[in-house]
Amino acid sequence: MLAYDSDLAPVVGQQVTLRHDNAAWAGARIDLLIQRAQTPFTSKALGGAVTECELVAHGVDEGGLRGYVYDPVHRDFVSADGRKRRSDAALRALASSAGQEITYTCTLPGSGRRVALLR
Repeated sequence: MLAYDSDLAPVVGQQVTLRHDNAAWAGARIDLLIQRAQTPFTSKALGGAVTECELVAHGVDEGGLRGYVYDPVHRDFVSADGRKRRSDAALRALASSAGQEITYTCTLPGSGRRVALLR
């Protein structure tokens, strides 16, 4: 067996979709992803201190598909275009209606905005 140091935190790539019927289970996983998005991480490849991941959330908001990036300083989500902020609770509330799922993904540090723009 060969093993290589990827210089990534284990949370990178983890994903969960919050739906109206799985809030109890998915909520705990989202709490973990938020915690990891706030946790400092030293990356040799990225030249120093970053967080373990950048947390991105995709879902339907105001009639269209939107991407948000978690801001660990203000502890809220910022739309990919930077025009709108949503609290964690407000984003989760969107998923309380059927058909309004929100998918959370821990991405590579430095790639959150780009991933949030993907539709």
